[in-house]
Amino acid sequence: MTTGRGRTRSNSPKAIELWQQACALWDGGRHRKAFELMKLAARKGEPPARLNLGYFYDEGIGTRPDKRRAVLCYRMSAARGNASGAYNIGVSYRNEGRYTLARRWYERALSLGEPDALLDRISARRSL
Repeated sequence: MTTGRGRTRSNSPKAIELWQQACALWDGGRHRKAFELMKLAARKGEPPARLNLGYFYDEGIGTRPDKRRAVLCYRMSAARGNASGAYNIGVSYRNEGRYTLARRWYERALSLGEPDALLDRISARRSL
């Protein structure tokens, strides 16, 4: 899985600030508070926050694990052109044994510029 720790594309200074604070709290091990701020930043339109929120749900960071919500966040991220969101959906489907869907999402991630998806796409094809 990949997370959004890179560049931000939000037009909202408040969303960027919330995302940065959430990342600092996450790094400091304050996961519950990081989750709450990440959720706020995602609602305000900060693209990496949406991806990270999916990761928090996926791994149960600061909240209970919720694979359905994780994939929803990843889908929203991918719909905005985030390659890591598409890649994470592929990983989720691969982990469920749904290799055809995983391969499709890896291909989407590749088209959006996620190089890690290449090997995963090949391994998903071999699992069919």
